[in-house]
Amino acid sequence: MLKLFSYIPKQYKSLFASTQNIYDYSLARLFSAQVPIHARSLDRIHIRGSKFFGFHGALPEENTLGQVFEVDTTVGCSLEEAGKNDDLTKTINYAEIHKIVERVITGPPHQLVESVAETICSQVLQHHLRVQMVQVHVKKHCIPGVPAVVQSVGVEITRMRKHDGR
Repeated sequence: MLKLFSYIPKQYKSLFASTQNIYDYSLARLFSAQVPIHARSLDRIHIRGSKFFGFHGALPEENTLGQVFEVDTTVGCSLEEAGKNDDLTKTINYAEIHKIVERVITGPPHQLVESVAETICSQVLQHHLRVQMVQVHVKKHCIPGVPAVVQSVGVEITRMRKHDGR
């Protein structure tokens, strides 16, 4: 254990007697290293399970037959003022975020769900200046060429507002 996990500080080695603890520690280090501190302290609004019919995909069948896309959206911003003052004008309008998702999914087709997710993220950040972070998970449940035993496939991306306000 000492040679394999020499990167673990000495005072913490007893915590990592099991593989699961080492895995948890590694995930914690990875998460804290990749996500800026201000992003970890953001409040979040979740809009889960939005479903719309669209024609996105790399295969011709997906572009002609279409399919249902399911989208989970999380936006990060400060909700402190809205919560303390019970003020609707100090929060994010959930319906507006949902409408952006609908416009992208039902709009012009993209070949990749990565592009769909990227478009949703960029539009949310563009139209809602209060939003500092947006995370989008786009799933499709029926994919030509993928065995029926798969529940869904999809992508999840997270985008942060750049320091210059974009």
